[in-house]
Amino acid sequence: MTESSAEIVIIGGAAVGSSIAYFLKRDGFKGRVVVVEKDPSYQWCATGRAVAGVRQQFSTPENIRLSQFGVGFFKGIRQEFGPEADIAFRERGYMIMATPEGRGVLESNIALQKSLGADTELLLPADIEARFPWLSTEGLGAAGWGRSGEGWVDPSMLRGLLQKGAQSRGVTYVADEVIGIGTAGASRASSSPAAGRSQREPSSAPPAGIRRRWRRWRGSRCRSTRRSGWCSSSIARSR
Repeated sequence: MTESSAEIVIIGGAAVGSSIAYFLKRDGFKGRVVVVEKDPSYQWCATGRAVAGVRQQFSTPENIRLSQFGVGFFKGIRQEFGPEADIAFRERGYMIMATPEGRGVLESNIALQKSLGADTELLLPADIEARFPWLSTEGLGAAGWGRSGEGWVDPSMLRGLLQKGAQSRGVTYVADEVIGIGTAGASRASSSPAAGRSQREPSSAPPAGIRRRWRRWRGSRCRSTRRSGWCSSSIARSR
């Protein structure tokens, strides 16, 4: 494995991309992982603009289980990253509302959620008015209320912890934009950055100065365009 190659290249370094990188390394992946992010300020990505609601109220077991894993991770964030780690996780509840026509589907979803351990409660319009008198219940048939394990987090704080954790485990971050993905044989893929540099720490502002070509990535044998590129056996795209 050379400087211009990696077993895994992740396109996009926000919450999802950094999470992939972090858990790969935390769970024992030994190969080289590179994360390519075109906007190190993260101001334009979904993470930077997210409300970051946390809920277990879904209609499929897979999504419910995934959310339960996330809730457990958020609650144990200090055990994961140290006593000063904080993502401002607030368990203040989450409400999913339904019209009278959709009440049957809502009740079915709540039954599934409860069977998997979610703390979800069915609220009728009178219940909603009693708990949340400022809400109008006109046209509502019922609502699902997540009593615990639901609320919100600070998405930027979460992304920063994941990126620092990934970098501390050897993941390389590159401030660049991928302009192409090519294949070379059945077991190898290549991606082509436009220009870039390694990110040593999470950035809260766009990188200063003119972006320059990271010369040590030049001349890769897996070049898919005229621009520089690198080899990878796996490329994941995530924003």
